Amino acid sequence: EYTQGMARDDPRVLFAEIDRAHGLLGTDPAATLRTLTALQPGVERCGVPGVRESYLQSLAWALYELGRYEEALPVAAEGAQLSTALTRPESHTALIATELHALALIKVGRVGEGKAMLAHVFATKTRLIGADHEDTRRTKKTLDSFSTIGA
Repeated sequence: EYTQGMARDDPRVLFAEIDRAHGLLGTDPAATLRTLTALQPGVERCGVPGVRESYLQSLAWALYELGRYEEALPVAAEGAQLSTALTRPESHTALIATELHALALIKVGRVGEGKAMLAHVFATKTRLIGADHEDTRRTKKTLDSFSTIGA
């Protein structure tokens, strides 16, 4: 592995480890959470905003996938805020982060706020990449799945 022998707070190591942990989300979100928890001290020492943003997004997804929505919400909110600040509000990364924040809001009962945020993400994706793009269609499907939940 190319990170062998590198410091645990080296941004290259952290990006690689966060990416590896994120790859486990679909099959083992608990393993993702364990790995990210172990990486937290290095992320804090590193001080590179992009590393923190990547860490927060993966952590929020892991908590969300584990059904720990109350814990996922502040992490998702911070990740979306940081992602938007590091890139721009309409970047792909910021939109994904904002979508996760919206989903967490809905899951903790802040349905109106979450649906409004999700609708904004959908409108932005529609404008930027088109209604027929796979990512836009997925967001629309998610938004539609919450249409019967009250505001």
